[in-house]
Amino acid sequence: MFLSRLAVWHPEEKLTNADLGRMVDTSDEWIVSRVGIRERRRAPPEMRVHQMGAQAAKQALDGNPVDLVVCGLSIADYHLPSTANLIAAEVGCDEAAGFDVRAACSSFAFSLHTLRGLFALGELQRALLVIPEAYTHVTDYTDRGTAILWGDAAFACLVTRDAPAGPSLEVLDTFIGSRSQDALLVQAEVGGKFKQQGNAVHAFAIRKMSEVVETSLTRCHLTAQDLAFFIGHQANLGILQRACERVGIPPEKHLSNIEMFGNCGAAGAPSVLAQNMDRFRGGDRIAVATVGSGLSWGGALLRARNRAD
Repeated sequence: MFLSRLAVWHPEEKLTNADLGRMVDTSDEWIVSRVGIRERRRAPPEMRVHQMGAQAAKQALDGNPVDLVVCGLSIADYHLPSTANLIAAEVGCDEAAGFDVRAACSSFAFSLHTLRGLFALGELQRALLVIPEAYTHVTDYTDRGTAILWGDAAFACLVTRDAPAGPSLEVLDTFIGSRSQDALLVQAEVGGKFKQQGNAVHAFAIRKMSEVVETSLTRCHLTAQDLAFFIGHQANLGILQRACERVGIPPEKHLSNIEMFGNCGAAGAPSVLAQNMDRFRGGDRIAVATVGSGLSWGGALLRARNRAD
């Protein structure tokens, strides 16, 4: 299975730390020292999640039909229909089947794992994967512990059974997991705002993200030295750095965009992939580790392909 035409969309509005300082008792120094974020993007409150997804999907599509549209996301505007169906209608994929994968910030890894299984059945040729995240729609801007985190973004890519002609990422391995007894440590009730038990979630994220990378390496008989790059869930810069230290990944192999875009939920890690496609060289192995509400986690090991591979 291969990922190609990776695209990311960010809203125009920038929400800086200074802006947040006018909403809640915080400052640029306080935010940067704790989470490493300087600014983030915010979609208009009236903008629907599927409209965000369509912005990225239009960039990813190449004019040829797809068999399936899969949408991985955390926050949806509708109980039904699925956001995937709404995106498909918006971008002209009316004849494609569509469904959602909702595993909070792990939805990218869960979507890849699901698609691998569907492609293994032999019935799919091409799919559109879209990850639109609108966490600012459920952000409590009176809570300085969580208001500083969230930005909005949408990611999309084509997923094909066969290698495409242009640059792509081959999916070598995926796996997923959950610790459901602690699911409510991170939550957003229907009609409510995001909230979490920060200390417990922070510790879980560091431990589990490093474990995900180690599991990926073990499953594929590799070591950290065999990786060209690591991309983690863009939750908190300190969490990412601690996870890298535990696994032995040097700073030059760690790719991130959290400083300028904040925590964009499940769209965060794949948006880093999209922004760095020109940097990858054929054969580069890239480990992706996600964690999220559920408590969920997922890993993916990717290998870059160039046009001539």
